[in-house]
Amino acid sequence: MRQELSGLSGTLFHREKLLVMFNAGHQHFARQIQVGRVVIAEDRYRVLDQIGHLVQERLADVGQRATFTLPGGQLLQVRDSVIQEAARLLRARIGAEVQLRELQAGTANPEAWALVQRATGIRREGERALAAGDAAGAIRDARQADSLAALAEQADPRWLDAAVLHGYVALLDFRARTERAEKAARLRDGLGYASRALSLNPGDATALALRGTLRYQLFRLNIDTDPARHAALLDSAQSDLESAVRTDPTLATAHAVLSQLYYFPPREDLVAVVLEARAAYESDAYLREAETILDRLFWASHDLAQFPEARRWCEEGGRRFPQNWRFTECQLWLMITPNAEVDIPRAWALAARADSFTPAPARPLRGRLRQFIVAGVIGRGGLRDSAEHVFARARTNDRTIDEEQDLPGYEAVMRAQFGDKDGAIKLLREYVASHPGHSFQRGGTLNWWWRGLQQEPGFQAVLRTQGR
Repeated sequence: MRQELSGLSGTLFHREKLLVMFNAGHQHFARQIQVGRVVIAEDRYRVLDQIGHLVQERLADVGQRATFTLPGGQLLQVRDSVIQEAARLLRARIGAEVQLRELQAGTANPEAWALVQRATGIRREGERALAAGDAAGAIRDARQADSLAALAEQADPRWLDAAVLHGYVALLDFRARTERAEKAARLRDGLGYASRALSLNPGDATALALRGTLRYQLFRLNIDTDPARHAALLDSAQSDLESAVRTDPTLATAHAVLSQLYYFPPREDLVAVVLEARAAYESDAYLREAETILDRLFWASHDLAQFPEARRWCEEGGRRFPQNWRFTECQLWLMITPNAEVDIPRAWALAARADSFTPAPARPLRGRLRQFIVAGVIGRGGLRDSAEHVFARARTNDRTIDEEQDLPGYEAVMRAQFGDKDGAIKLLREYVASHPGHSFQRGGTLNWWWRGLQQEPGFQAVLRTQGR
């Protein structure tokens, strides 16, 4: 069976045009979009789209096509799914075109522009290599991109974008390194390029975002032994990033780094994390940060006890990145939230699925943590003896697996969720003895994990040992 759905593609075009104009902010690009036909083939819908590229033919194919397939069913439900999938495809491609045109407009030197295009492409290859675990390949790509960026700066010393790109190449090199002194050196190189860019335009949002990101990473590296200088570094990073997004609210990477900055002490502000992460996700035309952003949106909502929102972001991550273990594991975490349905077979299935997607080096620790969560689900179902067996099987004293010895703290979390108050408090006493800096608060208030223990004298004694 094969037939075309007249009228549906017109609906897609209208809705998608509005979305692209909103996300990209360039109305003239919307007229270039042509969403093709929707076809029923047996019991599935195939959607074809065509986008006419605005860049020169030597840089990209004109009229690239993409096809995606959706399950058959109710037509209106499928239409909404089609719109979401088309949005993802169109955002990624149109974002690339916008960047290419803006870069070209920033210099009159064709050699500089061509060098930046080559360096940008190689930098992206390095990012993909790093994401795939190939740090050596990422370093090689960073070196090659670094040389091209240097040539671009020589070709047009007044082109700010060349210096900014040079800084982001240094940031890639930093991320690929493991030795702290080398990482610090790459960050300082990047800060030199950011300063060069800001000397050309002190208020440029992209240069401020670069400097803020580099300063924040240097703060996280924690190599300055002077507490005042270390604190000032975080202050300056936050100031740069906030100035960048005030100047240009569409800077997704700056929003993403701000969401990270707000997530951890001493700046911990979960509401700000959600706001910045959402701004990053809505602004990121390339969707490069999407996995990290969605994961952070889940955890910030989870920590705020906003469980419907946490579920929303977990499901969005699972839909977009079905083979990322985080978005299977988050479904498991949702099963120990208040009023969650107890479904023990599903808990075991989710744990196994997450294990199958987890890289081998991380699997021993993550696998044990997932068993603890399953034990929490079992305990919530009233099967305490079964939960104890799972806890016993998952524990380990092997520091090659659990280097920071965090698993006992997670066991306490699970016991608190199914009402084993004495068992949770006993574990917490031992845990804080070896983790004196641990905080039971998130966002300035007691984490919801511990609310069932709040009135217990033993738990209050544990809090007093933490100065809380």
